[in-house]
Amino acid sequence: MAIGYYGGRYLDRLLGTEPWLALVGSMLGVAAGFRVLIRDILPGEGKRGRDGEDDDEGDGKPERG
Repeated sequence: MAIGYYGGRYLDRLLGTEPWLALVGSMLGVAAGFRVLIRDILPGEGKRGRDGEDDDEGDGKPERG
C-alpha cells in the first residue's frame, strides 16, 4: 500500500495532479493487500504445482504423473 501511495504522490508532484494519483495508488495497494489476504485465507486458492496444474491432494506438493 505504501508503494502505491508514495509512487502516486511522486507522480502527483511531477504532473501537478495532487492528490488524485496518490489516492489511486493507495486504493490499488489496498486492493492488492485484500487479494493476498483472501488468497491466503481461502482453502485451495493459490495452491499450484510447478507445472501450473491445480493440486487436488491439498498437501501442497505437485502431482506426479
